Amino acid sequence: MAADLRLVLGRLWVPALVVALMAMLAASGYRAVFSSWGFMAFVVAGALGAALMSLLAAWRNLVLGEAVAASLAGFVVVGLGVGRGPGGLFSGLVNGWADLLSVSTPADLTAEFAVLPYTTAWLATLIGCELLRGRKVPALPATGPIIGLALTLLFTIERLDLALIQGAGLAAGTVVLGLVQHRSLATDSEEELTEGSIRRRSRRGMVMSAVLLLLVTGLAPLVGPRLPLARANERFDLRDLQEPPFDPLAVPSPLVQLKSNLKDDRTDEVVFTISGETPVSRVPVAVHGAYDGVVWIASESLQPGAGEYLATDRLFPAPPEATLSDRSRSLEHRIEMGQQGGHFLPRPGYPEAIDFYGSEPSVRFNRPTGNVALAGGLPPGLSYTVRSAVAPELALSELRSVTVDRQDLSTELGALPPPIRNLASDLVEGKDFGWPQIEAISEQFTLTGFYDAGPQSRPGHSYFRLSEFLSEPERIVGYEEQYAAAAGVIARIAEIPARVVVGYTIDDERWHEANAEMKADVTADDISAWVEVLTNEHGWVVVDVSPDRSREPSNDTSGTTIKNVAVPNPPPPPPPPPDLRPSLQEEEEEPDDEEKEKKDDPVNRRKLLGTVGLATAFSSPLWLSGMSVMGVVMIKRRRHRRRRRVADPSSNVIGAWAELSDRYREAGLRRPRTATVKELALAYASVDRSAAKVEDELVDLAGRVDKASYDPHGPAVADVEAAWVNADIAVRALKAERPWWKRILMRADPRSLWDSPEGKE
Repeated sequence: MAADLRLVLGRLWVPALVVALMAMLAASGYRAVFSSWGFMAFVVAGALGAALMSLLAAWRNLVLGEAVAASLAGFVVVGLGVGRGPGGLFSGLVNGWADLLSVSTPADLTAEFAVLPYTTAWLATLIGCELLRGRKVPALPATGPIIGLALTLLFTIERLDLALIQGAGLAAGTVVLGLVQHRSLATDSEEELTEGSIRRRSRRGMVMSAVLLLLVTGLAPLVGPRLPLARANERFDLRDLQEPPFDPLAVPSPLVQLKSNLKDDRTDEVVFTISGETPVSRVPVAVHGAYDGVVWIASESLQPGAGEYLATDRLFPAPPEATLSDRSRSLEHRIEMGQQGGHFLPRPGYPEAIDFYGSEPSVRFNRPTGNVALAGGLPPGLSYTVRSAVAPELALSELRSVTVDRQDLSTELGALPPPIRNLASDLVEGKDFGWPQIEAISEQFTLTGFYDAGPQSRPGHSYFRLSEFLSEPERIVGYEEQYAAAAGVIARIAEIPARVVVGYTIDDERWHEANAEMKADVTADDISAWVEVLTNEHGWVVVDVSPDRSREPSNDTSGTTIKNVAVPNPPPPPPPPPDLRPSLQEEEEEPDDEEKEKKDDPVNRRKLLGTVGLATAFSSPLWLSGMSVMGVVMIKRRRHRRRRRVADPSSNVIGAWAELSDRYREAGLRRPRTATVKELALAYASVDRSAAKVEDELVDLAGRVDKASYDPHGPAVADVEAAWVNADIAVRALKAERPWWKRILMRADPRSLWDSPEGKE
C-alpha cells in the first residue's frame, strides 16, 4: 500500500538531501586522479538518482529487497547515459576499477572512468537513504557516505587539502543529519511530551548542534594536521598491492645500457652462468622491433598493443607463423644470474617453457618478439631452466639464396636526417632487393668501420646521435649500439623487415664440460648487438654488422675522433734580444721647476683626489656587480663539485639531474612543479631544440633518477657515471644552441641558488 506522498516527502526529503550531499563530498576525492572537476556531474547524477529512487521506494512502501531491485534498475537506466551506452557502463563496472589503479595521473575522464564516481555516489546514497527509512538511530545513515569515502580512498591517491575538507564536511553533515532525525523522532513521540517541552528541547538541541557544527567545520582543517601522530602513518594505498602492466618504455633500454657492460672495471664480471647438453653461440636478451627516432623499443611495432607484455605461467604460446626456422631445435639450458639487474631474461632462442628455482617471479611475455621480462626486475642470484627453440646460424652461401618480402615501414621513419638517408641511398640503391642490400650494409660497417667504446664514443642511438655516427661514411667510429641501430634503420629505409637484438655471444672455447653437461661463464664483456632479418625460408636470421673489436681508430686516421697519444715537450723559447733601450739618463729627463710646482700645488692635488673619488663613486656599482657575479659563479661552481663528489650514489645521481635542471632554469625553460622526472625530460625536449637533440640522454637520465629515488637497492656505480655523462652531454648541447652573451647571463644567473630542483623532483 502506498503511503501519503506529502507525508513521506515532508519527513524524509531533508535528511535524504543531506545524505546525497555527503555522498557527493565523499566521491569528490576522485579529483586526485582526474584532470578536472568534470567528473562531479556524474557524481551529482548518481547521488540524486539514488536519493530519488529511495524516496520512491519509501512512498510505495517497498521492502528492502524490492527497494534495492528498483534502485538497481534506476542505476542501469541512468548509467547508460553516463557510460554512453551499455559497453561503456559494463566495461567501467568490470574493468574500470583495475584500470584506475594502474593509470598515470592525471587521467582523462573517459566513459569507462566516468562510471566509477557515478557508482560510488549512487552506492553511498543508496545505503544512507535505506538506513533513513528505519529511523531508529539518529545519524546512522551517515554510514553510507562514509562507505563511499572509504571506496574513494581505495581507488584514488592522497590529497591532504581535499581530505581535510572531506573530513570536516562529513562530520558537519553527520551532526546536521543527527539533528534532523532527532527532531523527527521527537515529533513522533509528542503524545508522551508536552508541546512546550518539545520546543524547548528542540531549540536547545539546535543551539548545541550549531555550536558543534561550527567547531567541527572551523577547527578540523586547522587543528587536525597539528595533532600528535597526525602524520605518523602513511595512508593505505591499494596501488601498493596492484602490480602495474609491464611497459618496455618505462624501463631502461637494454640497447642504451649496452655500453655500461663494456667499462674496463666490468670486463671480467660474470653476468650469468649457462649450462646444458648443447652449447650455443648466442644468448639474446631483448629483441627490439620498433624505432621511434629516439630509441629502439622492445616490441614488434609502434602500433597500439604491439608492446603488450602479458602475464604468463610456465609455458609460453607458440611463435607467430613463419618467424622461426624449420631447422630450429628445442634445447634446454639452466641459467644462473649474477648481479646483472634489468628486467629482461636471457634465453638462447624463442622461449617455450621456463621453471624458476626458489622463487616464482611475475613473468611477462611479448609473443611477437619472444621477449621475457620480470615486472619487478631481475633479483640477484635468480636461477631458472628455460626450454627454447634455437635456430642454427646459416652459412654465407645459404644466406645469399634467401628471399625477403618488402614491408612499408615509412610510418616509423619520419624526419630522417640527411646523413642517414644519404648513406642508405649509397649502400642499397642499384642493388637487388633483399640479401644483396643487407650484405652491402654489413660489409660497409664490418670492413670499413672502427670500434671504439671509450669515453669519446657517446651512448645513444637517436636520429641526432646516428647522424653524428654516420656523418663521415669513410670513417665510422662507434660500438655495437650504434652499428646495430644504424643498420636496422638503413635496412628499413630499403623496406627490408629488420630488427635489433641485444644479447651475449659465447665463443666455442668458453664452453667446458662439468657434471656431464656443457657449461660457460658469460661475462659483461660478451655483451653485443646484432641485426635480424625476416626471410621467407628460415624466419629471422642473424646478421652481424659491428666491426671486430681489434679495429680501433688511430690518431693518423682522418676524422675527428680523439685518441690519447704521447705529445713531446715543446722546444725551449729563443733567448731574449739584446737590451737596446736608451740609457736611464736619456729615457728620463729631469723635469723643470715649473712642472715641479704644478705637481706640488695643493689645488692640483685636490683636483686629482676629486677626480679619483668621482671615478670611484661612479664605478662602485660596476665593482659591486662584478663582485656579486663572481660570488654567484663561485657558489655555483662549489655546489657543482659538492653534488658530483657526494658519497651516496642515490644523492649523486639526483645531483646530476639537479645540475641539469639548474641550467635549463637559467636558460629560461619553465619547470612544471607537479611533473615527474620523466615528464620533465620529455617536456624539455618538446620545447627546446637543444634538449630535443639529446632526448634519449634526458630520458635515460630520468630513468636513473627514478631508480635512485625508488629502487631499494639504489643505483650502481655505473649508473652514477652514466648519469653525469648524460647531464654533461645535455648541458653542452644547451650551451651550443645559445649565443655567447646568453651563456654569460646563464653563468651569472642567481635564480638557481634559491630555486634549485634538488630534492624536489
